[in-house]
Amino acid sequence: MINPKDFLTELSKKTSLITGVPDSALKGLSDYLDFQDIIEHVKVPNEGISLSYASGYYIAKKTPALVYLQNSGFGNLINPLTSLLDQLVYSIPCVILIGWRAFKGNKDEPQHKKMGLITEELVKTLGYNHFELNNSCDWKKILDDSFSIANSSKSPVFLLAQPKLFEEYDTDSNIVKDIISREIVLNKLYSIMNNHVIISTTGKSSRELYEINNNKKNDIFYCVGSMGHASAISLSLSNYVDRKVTCIDGDGAFLMHMGFISMIRHKSSLNFNHIIINNGLHESVGNQESLYKNIDILKIGKAAGYKTVQKYECKNDNIDEVVSNISEILKTSGPNLIELKVGVQTRSNLSRPKETPQQNLEKFIRSLS
Repeated sequence: MINPKDFLTELSKKTSLITGVPDSALKGLSDYLDFQDIIEHVKVPNEGISLSYASGYYIAKKTPALVYLQNSGFGNLINPLTSLLDQLVYSIPCVILIGWRAFKGNKDEPQHKKMGLITEELVKTLGYNHFELNNSCDWKKILDDSFSIANSSKSPVFLLAQPKLFEEYDTDSNIVKDIISREIVLNKLYSIMNNHVIISTTGKSSRELYEINNNKKNDIFYCVGSMGHASAISLSLSNYVDRKVTCIDGDGAFLMHMGFISMIRHKSSLNFNHIIINNGLHESVGNQESLYKNIDILKIGKAAGYKTVQKYECKNDNIDEVVSNISEILKTSGPNLIELKVGVQTRSNLSRPKETPQQNLEKFIRSLS
């Protein structure tokens, strides 16, 4: 395994910037980045922005940056990669470190299967040099070679990393413990949304909701992949069904494709509710702090055209009152936006859906008939 401190120390000899989106396959490195002072670290809301930021850095410094991500976010790279950095356009070098979920077709969660199978082929098809990082490689030489090639070719170079390659780092100090957990809050919300169609975002929110539901309610769509897109799915659905549609979103997912809210005023769906469960962290990939603290959701929501915008902090002594208030909001015409600040106390034995995504989709579609 690679020690994150050793990796960043070596990296600092090549560049002064690392930027990207936290990743479970690169968990040890992603965790350590929030606590180190070896190199400048710029966290971004989606992977394409990291390439754009790295491009600005190169233009100013004439030095390639290192961009990191999970291969599930590879799609967000394609546009800036092919229309900005590529040798046929501006020829901007950088090194792109990808955590390879479903490594070489190994068993993983269903949302990672396709990208796991095609990650390396996709890099080859795009025409970029690449190296594989695994437990038996000489990672220092590979890092050196990747920056040398990036500089000489003025082109991106990829590092494809086997999952769990980096030693893990304890992040307990990042966890908020003074307010109640998301699972408790979801349980309370579930009890007041019996007649709602629910779309839940990727990550542990969907896993917790799946357990809470216990296959009793079929009109829940567990959006296990495509981070940041549950909100647009929900808005679309609300325009084509007569029932109330509620999106259970996350702070990191909301930020990833925040441009979605520019559609709110235009579509003005009266039966759309948007609930952002905010724990301030990218919890599913290791509890790294999100950038959500940098925005004012009340002002943004009102400016975007939500009819009602409310924000609550969920504590033991107020949760029943908060849920009662939410219940009243959900009875009104939308679009409505509610942010709920929650804590992080996820159970280690939290299960995953037993059905395939296709089976869950089929049940969901039938429930709408």
